[in-house]
Amino acid sequence: TLDTYRIGAVEQLFQYAKMMKLPILDVIEVEDFQNAIKQLSYCDVILIDTTGNSQYDKEKLERLDKFLKHSGAKIDVNLVLSAGSKVEDLIEIYNGFSFLEIDTLIITKFDETKIFGNVFSLIYETNTPVSYFSVGQEVPDDLVEAKSEFLVECVFDGFTKQKASDE
Repeated sequence: TLDTYRIGAVEQLFQYAKMMKLPILDVIEVEDFQNAIKQLSYCDVILIDTTGNSQYDKEKLERLDKFLKHSGAKIDVNLVLSAGSKVEDLIEIYNGFSFLEIDTLIITKFDETKIFGNVFSLIYETNTPVSYFSVGQEVPDDLVEAKSEFLVECVFDGFTKQKASDE
């Protein structure tokens, strides 16, 4: 994790990692990040948690960019966005982070909204694939692989937990 700013963030992630029997490291400097990636090189996938930055916080975004560019590894960037945000905000957030060369989107909080046209519009406008939808608070059960049919059903009929479990 690079999220050493928020109080309790590291401890929370350490608890999740312990529950799932996964290794976890926290880093503060770029050199620590490079070493952490080397230490975890035996892993098939390394997930990197970052701070929840505003698209307007240029200082933190530049710091994140520095970590990614100097990692020495090929990193897929997943931008995490809330399904409850207005389409204008979603696009502005996307544009603010786009210099990081976003590979995919993860859309969260499907269980907290009834309107999904904004998500559909974001995907259409940015032409960026979505890897996962988060449909609740239960980790990892409420993280579902993104499928266009599921999103279209949510746009027309709204979201239900049953739809998510059918996927």
